Amino acid sequence: MLHQTIFRESAMELRLAAFKQVNTDVSILHVKWRMAGHDASGVEETTEPRHGVWSWVVRDRNGRVEIVSSHNTDTLPAPPGHPLEHLTLR
Repeated sequence: MLHQTIFRESAMELRLAAFKQVNTDVSILHVKWRMAGHDASGVEETTEPRHGVWSWVVRDRNGRVEIVSSHNTDTLPAPPGHPLEHLTLR
């Protein structure tokens, strides 16, 4: 439903940020994403580009990669004066 409404004009860019193979057929990936062109959405209810991180557990299933678990989190800048303000996830 969301892809027919607030995300109908959106475009998403994905970039692999981290990869850890935990055994021969299971890996954990962190994928940074950027989405633009959407209606007001997200924690801040904004039309500005949104950024976030997907955490995926993937497995090799007979030569095909399969996502077996996924968690998606928007990343927001730390407020001014916050001790971690110098770190950026964008």
